[in-house]
Amino acid sequence: GQLGQGHFEKVERITSIPFFVKNGIKIKEIECGAYYVVMIDYDGKVWVVGHNEYGECCDESLNNVNEPSELEEFRGKVEIVRCGHYHVYIKCTGNKHYLWGINWDNQCLVCDEDVGEVAKPNEIKLKGKAIRGIFLGFDTTYIIVSDD
Repeated sequence: GQLGQGHFEKVERITSIPFFVKNGIKIKEIECGAYYVVMIDYDGKVWVVGHNEYGECCDESLNNVNEPSELEEFRGKVEIVRCGHYHVYIKCTGNKHYLWGINWDNQCLVCDEDVGEVAKPNEIKLKGKAIRGIFLGFDTTYIIVSDD
C-alpha cells in the first residue's frame, strides 16, 4: 500500500497517485520509511500511506493505509520530516518535536517495555535541554541537544 494506489497489488510501472490527481494535490517533499511514506504538499498538508503495523501512519487501528491519509493536526506547521525504518519524526513551528511508530527499542522515547508501538504523535520534551536535531536510523533515534 505504500504506493498510495488504493490497493495492495504489485505495481510494475511508473504511475501517479490517483487520489492526488483527482484532488489536484501537488507534493513538494517525500520521506520514505521501510514500507511507508510521509509526504508534504504545497499547501502544508502532511500525508501518510503504507505499512502501519507499528503506527507509522499515525493510525491507532494499526491497519495498513493504501490511499493517502492526511495528518490534520500538522497542517501548515511542519518544518522537518524524517523517517526511520518503522518510526517517524516531525518538527513543527514553535520548536515542537514529535515521534511515533515502532518503540521496541524506545525509538519514540516512550521508555516503557509494555509500549511496543506509538500510534499517535508523542511530543518530545527534554528537561532543561533544547532539541537542536533529531535523526532516525534503523532502530535508533539520535537527538542533538543544548542547554537552554
